[in-house]
Amino acid sequence: MPRIDTVELFIGEAGGLTGWHAEDLNFGSVNYLQSGKPKFWVAVSYTYQKQLRAIFKLKYPELYKNCQSADLTFLTEIVRNVENDVSSAVEGFQGKEGTGSKGE
Repeated sequence: MPRIDTVELFIGEAGGLTGWHAEDLNFGSVNYLQSGKPKFWVAVSYTYQKQLRAIFKLKYPELYKNCQSADLTFLTEIVRNVENDVSSAVEGFQGKEGTGSKGE
């Protein structure tokens, strides 16, 4: 696929839709790559943007105290938290009895 391994930097103003944007077929997209880790892709249909924002507000209320558009302004922080949640869930699954890893 063209450009899938191309380094890109999105720069925009607070509240701009640079980080969270619509891709082909109106899929919402957030691109985040932290050095040394695989790229973490999120694709959400634009029709679910209200529900996604509601989830962010429930999960990260401290970010929304002073900024109602925190999902745009603090997107990197939200994505980092989501990535940590996913990593913790995967580690917890790998540590279950019978998997041959942690906890045995």
